Amino acid sequence: MVGPVYTQIPKKYKVPGAKAVLKAIDKGIVAQVLVAEDAETHVVSDVLARAKQLDIEVNWVSSMKELGEFCGINVGASCCAILKSWKGG
Repeated sequence: MVGPVYTQIPKKYKVPGAKAVLKAIDKGIVAQVLVAEDAETHVVSDVLARAKQLDIEVNWVSSMKELGEFCGINVGASCCAILKSWKGG
């Protein structure tokens, strides 16, 4: 479950999807990454490896559906980046 602290984060500071998360990590603008527990390993493995390499915090969410709803999209999301420019992050 996405914790209550995350509900304060505006949509513009959330980047859903593995490809978009990797691009944001490469730009150096990611504070932390949320990953769905039911996401396919091959989809999130690069994100997890890059996050570990750059010492970016990774938190797990119970489902892709829940993570998609958190990101404000109508489909599930395998992962989501929270950007550094968010005031609380």
